[in-house]
Amino acid sequence: GIVLFDQFLKEYKPIIINPPSKTKLNLGSLIDRDKNRLHDIFEEGRGVVFDMEKSETTRSQLKVFIERSEELMRK
Repeated sequence: GIVLFDQFLKEYKPIIINPPSKTKLNLGSLIDRDKNRLHDIFEEGRGVVFDMEKSETTRSQLKVFIERSEELMRK
C-alpha cells in the first residue's frame, strides 16, 4: 500500500485538502446520498474557495489547484 501511495504522490502530485473537523467527514461521507448533507458540504466548500480568493497567498494556491485538477481531467 505504501509503495502505491508513494507512486501516486509522484505521478499525480495531489494537493491535500484538509476539511475542518466540524465538517465531520468520514469514509461513509464518500457514498452519502443525503442531498441536504451533500448540499451543505458543497456550500461549505464553495465558501472556502470564496475566502481563498480574498488573499493573494491562498489565491495563488487555488490557482495551482485548479490548473492541476484540469491537467488531471485531461489524462
